[in-house]
Amino acid sequence: MRRFAWPILLVFLLFLSNTPLGAVSGWNQIDTLHTRIIFADENVGEANELAAYADEVFASLSAFLEHRPKERVPVILMGHTSWANGYYVTFPSAVSLTITSPSNRFLGTRTQDWLRSVYTHELTHYLHLTSLVGPAKYLRFLGPAVTAMNIPFMSGWWIEGVTTYSETAFAAHGGRGDSPTFAHRYLAPLSEGRMWSLAQGGYASLFAPSDRIYLTGYLMVDYLSRQYGEESFALINRKFAAFPFFGLSPSIKKVTGHSAKEIFSFALTEKREMGIAASASSLFHRQEEGDHYLFFDTAVGLVGLFDSPTKGTLLVRYSEDGER
Repeated sequence: MRRFAWPILLVFLLFLSNTPLGAVSGWNQIDTLHTRIIFADENVGEANELAAYADEVFASLSAFLEHRPKERVPVILMGHTSWANGYYVTFPSAVSLTITSPSNRFLGTRTQDWLRSVYTHELTHYLHLTSLVGPAKYLRFLGPAVTAMNIPFMSGWWIEGVTTYSETAFAAHGGRGDSPTFAHRYLAPLSEGRMWSLAQGGYASLFAPSDRIYLTGYLMVDYLSRQYGEESFALINRKFAAFPFFGLSPSIKKVTGHSAKEIFSFALTEKREMGIAASASSLFHRQEEGDHYLFFDTAVGLVGLFDSPTKGTLLVRYSEDGER
């Protein structure tokens, strides 16, 4: 019997994947020209809000990424969560947004519309990673998910850089690229002479900043777009997908005349020359990996929480010389 378990499970999952959403109690959908918004009863307000601008965002991003799919983009709104975020999924390709009030300003301190920003970010993933470029263009008979074949060859900063750029460039205000807090996450190591390499920017780190794929990617895509035009991203992506086995650098060099490492160094030099380096001031705390937050002035001095990958979360008191 055990040998039949996996085939039975596969048939069951295929049945579920082809079940019309209308047959599932409590779920609804709104079709716009380019999207299909799927939501539960309690998220009707967010669904109507998203439907009002979904096609406008789609038009801007599809022109930027030079990919305009004919089918509607599935956008799934999920409630009953304490974590506000979103993600792109393959097999089948869809955008999923977890709907609740965000607990922080991780999408940018000046972001005015959180739902629009996270939708822009995830729709960028969808349009970027479903583009029929490279061998996938000739293998469409294998199904729409064939475009995922390019993903394993992409650096993390290329995947997340374009989304971090788009959430900033295609919004009137906000996005991480418009956030001083986000900028300080690369300006601090840059001013200390401890900046990570482009290769290290391709994967996450246990130590701060753990989100360096977003930081590296934004620096790269923003610099490329300003210096070589917004069309440079789609052009590089097409050349890369045609033969992805040697990474992005050869494609970047074909378009810009410079290697990926050189472009990264140019972007860092530009930030350094802008004069946004750390100014000389009194020492707030010793140089140590970790995050400081929730400061409160007390009778014994400044008190706050310190979260470290080596020491855990501690309640600490800060002295004038940086000691705790």
